[in-house]
Amino acid sequence: MRTEGKLAEFCKHLENSPHTRKLFEERLQEPVVPKDQSPLVTTVISDRFNVFEYILEHYSLNIEQETSAVIEGGYPVEGATPLWTASTLGRLNFVKTLVKHGADIEHTTISKSTPLRGAAFDGHCDICEYLIECGADIDKPNQVGQSPLTIAAAMQKIDCVRLLIKKGANIKHRGHNGDTPLHVCVESGDVKIATLLVNAGAENVPNDVEFTPSILAACYGHQDVVMYLNKTFHLDAVEMYNCYCLLAAKEVLGGNDSAAEKWMTEAVSVRKTNLDLIGQLQADDVYDGIQEPLTLSDVQHIVQDESRMFFVSSIYCERILGRIHPTTAFYIRISGDMALAENRYQKCVDLWQRSLDFDNAARMAYELQITEDLLFAIRGFSIMASNGFIPPVQPHFKWGLKEFKLAHESKISEVSVVSCLFRMLAAWVRVCESIEDLQAQQKEKELIYEAAQDLIHAMDDNTCPLLIACLQNVPDHGSGAGKDVYSQKLPLGRVISLLIDHGCPIHCEDDNGNFPLHLAVMLKDESSPECIRTLIEYGAHTDAVNFNNKTALELAKSMDDPKPTTGVVAELSKASTHAFSLQCLASRAVIRNSVDYSRVLPAPLVRFVSWHERDQRGCGENNNTISSL
Repeated sequence: MRTEGKLAEFCKHLENSPHTRKLFEERLQEPVVPKDQSPLVTTVISDRFNVFEYILEHYSLNIEQETSAVIEGGYPVEGATPLWTASTLGRLNFVKTLVKHGADIEHTTISKSTPLRGAAFDGHCDICEYLIECGADIDKPNQVGQSPLTIAAAMQKIDCVRLLIKKGANIKHRGHNGDTPLHVCVESGDVKIATLLVNAGAENVPNDVEFTPSILAACYGHQDVVMYLNKTFHLDAVEMYNCYCLLAAKEVLGGNDSAAEKWMTEAVSVRKTNLDLIGQLQADDVYDGIQEPLTLSDVQHIVQDESRMFFVSSIYCERILGRIHPTTAFYIRISGDMALAENRYQKCVDLWQRSLDFDNAARMAYELQITEDLLFAIRGFSIMASNGFIPPVQPHFKWGLKEFKLAHESKISEVSVVSCLFRMLAAWVRVCESIEDLQAQQKEKELIYEAAQDLIHAMDDNTCPLLIACLQNVPDHGSGAGKDVYSQKLPLGRVISLLIDHGCPIHCEDDNGNFPLHLAVMLKDESSPECIRTLIEYGAHTDAVNFNNKTALELAKSMDDPKPTTGVVAELSKASTHAFSLQCLASRAVIRNSVDYSRVLPAPLVRFVSWHERDQRGCGENNNTISSL
């Protein structure tokens, strides 16, 4: 009854408002619309089938209309159609109705994902079967070559895997880097799915970069998958030796020393009987001359020291995985972290630089790895500077900027990378201040100015304003790196000043109407008050409200944890008393006296004044109609 009431209310609203109806009809026929502005996709996401049917039956529309859709908290999917959205969400009634009305079952998103792949991703077997029966291409890949079977195996959707195999999916389909479904499956460690694939004809063959499924399974620490593949395919001595080495490295990373010792011992045992088959890298000074263990006594020597264990793990990865796999760079970076903990700063810098060299070659970086690398480097550089060691920050900043530029195509949060780069600039400022030689310090300042300009230019075409991205809290992946960076009390205010001086706009807002001043209030960094003070000095208006009608001061007072906001409230209270902007006061007067300012003020000032009347925002007829769906 409630749903029927909503439909009746919706229909009545359209019937009583010709203008709204016209706008609604125009919106339905557009080929591409912004996020949350596609009526059909909105009804699919909200599961309002009666409204969905009503629209299909009563309006002329573009059934292939594309939009940006966020499915169950994931990344935005660009180019999502109603059919793709319904397939991914598992709404069979919507899918059947759309196909009946002529929806293209092969229409893809921007990333070339078909409705069948969307259904396979989330394990909706009923929709997969229906789309296949309707003639969907069972092996059509997305932009990185993943077929529906590949993604079902990767996401551990065993029923979908079974169905797709039964329906004739290509078990040997090759995608990015020549990966087969078995290559992708073993990364998740699902033995049951691996068994299904092998029984259907999958083989332990190398991909285009010479990694077999068994090597990848070992790389991710899935020993049961490795043992199953060995039992099935009878891996040769070299393959087993390499698998044991990678399993040992994974246990070192997990802090399981006894298991790491076990796998190193297994590797030594295989090596002893196959010396002519297994080569070895030459000892490298960066690893203190350590080599892969040749004997049991070598193993005993290595496992007594955590740094040596990480050094050997890095050596294993360099030899077996090389530069093409991101795991190698990750282990090298961790080895650098170990050197940092021992106050071996030059060793740390050398290893981190080596890590960047390997990461640049891999080009398979993940968001967690990128942000963690940046955060650990920020923390490390700050520690080094406070202890009189001058680290080279520029290579890490350039690497981070490169990752930012590649972030969109890698589905990595660009904002997360920028928030880290903002703090890296602050760490760099601290390093610069610790340089005693004035000429050297001036050169470092010039590098920092250049880096700030590069960051500003990199954000020119981004939808998120630079200051909004900078003033986000850094991502927390559970490693403690973000918390360590917060406690460093980095000179973030000086970086804000630097960015604004180089042309970064201060008057901007995020999707929730928060201005930089609001975001500075929410910062977990201990230098939050400094950021607030700097923003106000540069003209941030303290009376501006967000979409919740809260000023920065009101937001600070409403936060749950009062301890970190004590300095924030004091800073804002002082500013609110003594630093009201004349522009803000004039804007308030314009709003209070209902002056039609939009026709007499320049465009930038119109936007500025509009920030002072939040209660008038978003109340148009068309917006109400779309949101009511």
